[in-house]
Amino acid sequence: MSIDAFLVSLSLSASKSNRKTAQLALIAAGYFGVFHAAMPYIGNWGGLHLFGWLEQTAKYIAFVLLVLVAVKMLYEALSDTASNIPKTISHTTMLVLSFATSVDAIAIGFSLPHLTLQPYIACLVIGLSAGLLSASGVYLGKLVNISVGKGSSKYMNSIGALLLLLIAIKLVISS
Repeated sequence: MSIDAFLVSLSLSASKSNRKTAQLALIAAGYFGVFHAAMPYIGNWGGLHLFGWLEQTAKYIAFVLLVLVAVKMLYEALSDTASNIPKTISHTTMLVLSFATSVDAIAIGFSLPHLTLQPYIACLVIGLSAGLLSASGVYLGKLVNISVGKGSSKYMNSIGALLLLLIAIKLVISS
């Protein structure tokens, strides 16, 4: 589950962000970690109480959100002017990406009652691993951007958009 958050963090940090690397790493770790911890817990609660239908629809919701964000990133990367590439990563963008990359964890939550481990401990471990991998993705993305060159933001945004599309396709195909 955390690999999706790692790849998204990698592509976000490799873009032309004006945030400091440590700040972006904390933001990514916070958003992705919290969402990856919360979604299995929601799945656990929902599996025990309410909605079996969400297990089937969650992957399609995530697919649509990831495709929309990827298309927007690709459009911005392929635009003629470099000023079209956003220099800040908005709260809304982080919410959408965090939700889209973690919504499949709801299905994981349905299996939590069958573990000998308390569900909140499992969710905490999932959230911490997603947060750590997200922060690692930010630092690796910055290194890639430095290695490739300063004018590479269009290419890095294109690669990031393609990664998001691949993640979206994987979500639909994998189950």
